[in-house]
Amino acid sequence: MANLGNRFAFIVFDECHHLPGNLYREAALMSAAPYRLGLTATPLRSDGRQAELAKLIGPNCYQLQVQEAAGSWLATYRVVRIPVTLSATEQARYDELAQQVRRYVFVRGRQDVAFNWSQ
Repeated sequence: MANLGNRFAFIVFDECHHLPGNLYREAALMSAAPYRLGLTATPLRSDGRQAELAKLIGPNCYQLQVQEAAGSWLATYRVVRIPVTLSATEQARYDELAQQVRRYVFVRGRQDVAFNWSQ
């Protein structure tokens, strides 16, 4: 960006959900382009930093839900759930790991009020 950041009036950021990360943020900050377009299929971040996209590239101007795209822009699909029976050992390990995830979510939520596991 040091060599190219001031050469364009319009910049397109593909996979722009990466921009709020420490590494990619500089690409947006170092560009002088007044016109910006960000593209992503997954705007929500697990760390909640998607709110920073408005500052880095501008407000959201269009959004399409996956259900709206199915059958036209996206191939039709269906979700099929396949139940799996775990052995006693596997279930114990699953329960142990699930507890670790719950602890992580609890601690992270207390440290960062913007954290939202569902995103």
